[in-house]
Amino acid sequence: MFGDSIVDTGNNNNLKTVAKVNYPPYGKDFMGGKPTGRFSNGKVPSDLLVEELGIKELLPPYLDPNLQTNDLSTGLNFASGAAGYDPLTSQLVSVISLSNQLELFKEYIVKLKGVVGEERTSSILSNSLYTVVAGSNDISNTYFSTAFRKLQYDVPSYADFMVSMASTFVQELYKLGARRIGVMSVPPIGCVPSQRTGAGGPERECVEKYNEAAQLFNTKLSAELNSLKTNLPHAKIVYIDIFNPLLDLIQNPEKYGFKIADKGCCGTGTIEVEYLCFEMEPGASVVDKLKGFSKSFQDFANGFFHRRNNSNRRNPIEILKRLQREAFSDLMKLRDRQDKMERLLSFYKSSKGSPFQEVSTRVRGEVDFLEALLMMDNIDQQNYDTIRRAGIRRGIQSRFTFESTIRQNDNLVVEFVASEEGQGDALGSPLSLAKVFYEANISDWFSAVAIPVGARCRDVGVATNSSHQKRGLTNYSSFGPPLLNQPNGSAFGLMVRKSNFGASVAHFLSGLGNMQPGSVGITRCFSTFGQVVCQLSRSTKLSLLGIHQLPKLSSQQVNLGALALPIGIFKHRKAPETSMEASATPIESQLEENVMAGSIALMLESELDESTRIGGWLEIKKSDPKYLQWAVTMSDTPEDEFGWGLSLGGSIQGPKSWDHFQVETFLKFNLGKRFSLQPALVYVMDGTTQFPALMLRSTWSL
Repeated sequence: MFGDSIVDTGNNNNLKTVAKVNYPPYGKDFMGGKPTGRFSNGKVPSDLLVEELGIKELLPPYLDPNLQTNDLSTGLNFASGAAGYDPLTSQLVSVISLSNQLELFKEYIVKLKGVVGEERTSSILSNSLYTVVAGSNDISNTYFSTAFRKLQYDVPSYADFMVSMASTFVQELYKLGARRIGVMSVPPIGCVPSQRTGAGGPERECVEKYNEAAQLFNTKLSAELNSLKTNLPHAKIVYIDIFNPLLDLIQNPEKYGFKIADKGCCGTGTIEVEYLCFEMEPGASVVDKLKGFSKSFQDFANGFFHRRNNSNRRNPIEILKRLQREAFSDLMKLRDRQDKMERLLSFYKSSKGSPFQEVSTRVRGEVDFLEALLMMDNIDQQNYDTIRRAGIRRGIQSRFTFESTIRQNDNLVVEFVASEEGQGDALGSPLSLAKVFYEANISDWFSAVAIPVGARCRDVGVATNSSHQKRGLTNYSSFGPPLLNQPNGSAFGLMVRKSNFGASVAHFLSGLGNMQPGSVGITRCFSTFGQVVCQLSRSTKLSLLGIHQLPKLSSQQVNLGALALPIGIFKHRKAPETSMEASATPIESQLEENVMAGSIALMLESELDESTRIGGWLEIKKSDPKYLQWAVTMSDTPEDEFGWGLSLGGSIQGPKSWDHFQVETFLKFNLGKRFSLQPALVYVMDGTTQFPALMLRSTWSL
């Protein structure tokens, strides 16, 4: 048995992929009620086939560590959930491609010869039934849900490509001794519940373009298999149509004893597959399954913890249903945006005389969901200030990054972002230009950087590690002091890198407000940033950083008003000042206050191995030298395994006054190459205020 999740009986269990189902509620109706890695509540078609043929009750996966010797002569399963004829399909989710399934089959042949001998092996191979089930993931996941293949193929040519790969696979099986081969058609994938939810409109109808693509492939596949049957001596190759029987079942469920044909059996039945699959029962356990997508997480948490006080709130189950729809909808929007950007880039690169023709460009897309649940009875102004000082962030951000190599050594990065802190659908909002970064590498040790848009001190730092540059869950858990992430508008800088020494200097220009007629004040701020790095040992660096800000006054004053930090339902906005109140501060005092703006920081970091890092920093504001911020963080975050982190941080007002202290710990689960889940617990102590906060980050890379 070869193919995908329709027939996989557990080969994905030990893979590092999101496409595995060895957890409840999968297998709840299987023998013993235990999950086995089958993408079902019970048996899958491969099991039913061997049972119907009277061979054995179950078809074991080849990668089962408990595989018995007698299974070698009675049949095995090489299928891998989420695989396809297109090699890219398996690569996207890190599962066993069909070509690798063939390699496992070759390995199996060697083992079989060792058990029953070469002559008996040849007999078993030629008289066995081989079934291939694939193609659904190619059409629904690789072609229609990503841009990778749509830039190369239209639907008919992609169907030809799939048929070519299927034909090659069948011929390779034949070369290895197979003579009885059945190849299943692609089912009506446009009627699968998740596809109906994502692309079937408000009524969740079958997606006709998906079904049409499936039918086109099936027609071409059938013709190709008939051709192979006549060209391969002694081969019995059969095309197995499952499209029409399943479509009839979906359109006429009562005829087959079913009541519902447009929903799955997980959760709401509209979208949940794989790691999103859960039983719609106790509300508390559902939170962990759903991974807290933005505002719906907070709505659910409030509905669950405070339902006694507010009986009129919506049912948490309804909130969870909405959450699933929103999450899938947002991801589809991001994929659509990535499609458009990659098509545009492909057009420019193919244009004659285009400056992009000789440029190596990579497009990356990412969706980042960050949610926080604060265990506080009420939010007053004091608690609001505590939340702000703790640096607890929440919201949604979608990000597109274009990375290009120009003139062989120079780097150009352009970044677009759509984000919403604490509420709303960020992915439906317009993208804005967030960063333009150009680095000219003049020599191996000297480079110049120009950042006309979105400059931060981190961009011109010489000690930052790209694998750790993502901000922490709070300000205190980031590797590096806050001044590194401070936005500073535009910048130009120079960097020197030697083996044991590095230095950088940059000049920033940032605007502080829009000019308004009849007002006076600060319109722009000039900043100078510097950093010196010493390599104390092979893996340990000590950095001294500083930034000095000097404001430039115009002849008119800007009404800055009051600033409010958005933190979702805990948002507490201070009423804006009137223009008279805003202009009440003498201009001399404004100048005196801002001339002293800036800070100095010391940072020590050490890499214990490729993924384990420990570091600490402290930062002093020039405007208040007695006020000191600090943090110590240790983390182990490999790209393809389980990770963890722990950080301590806070601020001190004077030598004996602890102003703020917090502890943060997190776990990180890398569920395949493109999805990670990071739950965390933060405990904050700020004066007389103390509270824990549960945080959850989920990140998709496209």
